[in-house]
Amino acid sequence: MNIDDTDCGLLLECTTGALGDEALQMLLISTQQTNLGLCITYAVKKEVMTFIKRVCKGSLQVSEDEYTLLQEGIAKWFPHTGVSNMISTSGNDW
Repeated sequence: MNIDDTDCGLLLECTTGALGDEALQMLLISTQQTNLGLCITYAVKKEVMTFIKRVCKGSLQVSEDEYTLLQEGIAKWFPHTGVSNMISTSGNDW
């Protein structure tokens, strides 16, 4: 990790997965601003998949508020990036 141009992606991914605690995972990922792939992986694993499972189970009433919560959940995995509200208020569903 202390050698220039070293790819530590696999090490970071394994370490993040081993941490278990979501807060610790976010802390590690937030320090790895250059590893966009890792941020995307955990945003999808933790937020999008949970959202989809809740929709499929019927335990989630999909609404604009739920989409906002999903966006906020995804955004927390990208703490170094400014994110604006992307929800359309035109009434179109996904």
